[in-house]
Amino acid sequence: MGRKKYVALHEAAHAVVAEKLGCRVDVVKLTRNDRGLCRYRTPKRPDPLVLAMIAMAGHAADVEWSGLRVGLVPVDDHRFVRRLGFSGRSLPTILELARGQVNEHSIAIQHIADVLMQRDLKGAELRRLVVGNETSRAR
Repeated sequence: MGRKKYVALHEAAHAVVAEKLGCRVDVVKLTRNDRGLCRYRTPKRPDPLVLAMIAMAGHAADVEWSGLRVGLVPVDDHRFVRRLGFSGRSLPTILELARGQVNEHSIAIQHIADVLMQRDLKGAELRRLVVGNETSRAR
């Protein structure tokens, strides 16, 4: 798997899980230097566990599709989860919750990643693609 596809899956997982857990994605995109960005808004009183699951969803996708070993959490995601007040010992549990979300929404995540390989996605288009993907999956 190429680096661009790896990053696209990682960012798509953040975006889809954020939407599914009640946040609103503003934009998700691939940036220069093989990086990505998923910017989202939270409810007024976000649940720290939900935010941690969103952060760990990228790593869950890394494990699922790239064969990355569990535990090699990207530094930015790891720091964010720690700033939420979670200890290092809680990371495996949070990762398992995130993996459940990634597995449940894997088709949508893969579809969003394919689109991200071509262009940035704003929130409204992301939501249409996710809903459309789930509708066709249910048939």
